[in-house]
Amino acid sequence: MRIELLDYGNSRKAFNIPEKDDIYDATIQILSGDEVLKVITKDGQLHVYDASNTRIVCFDDGEYIVYSPGVDLFENERWLARKSAYDGVDIAMGVAE
Repeated sequence: MRIELLDYGNSRKAFNIPEKDDIYDATIQILSGDEVLKVITKDGQLHVYDASNTRIVCFDDGEYIVYSPGVDLFENERWLARKSAYDGVDIAMGVAE
């Protein structure tokens, strides 16, 4: 499956991640404005995808669930169209319009 993550400058970076059928849980952590996707597959493996390879300092700006039983933002049009990493938090919490 292909997914786009946003860096602190709101630039999109594409990644190939495991298919949803293979994913047990997926979260996005925001580090200094960059999205970091952590995927745990059903076989117990952890996969990490980072929108930045130039981050010098890591400020933890929050984390939210993207995919787990009962949650699927991978199919959410608002989440897919988010303009910044912080928009994802609002969408996940149901705050965004």
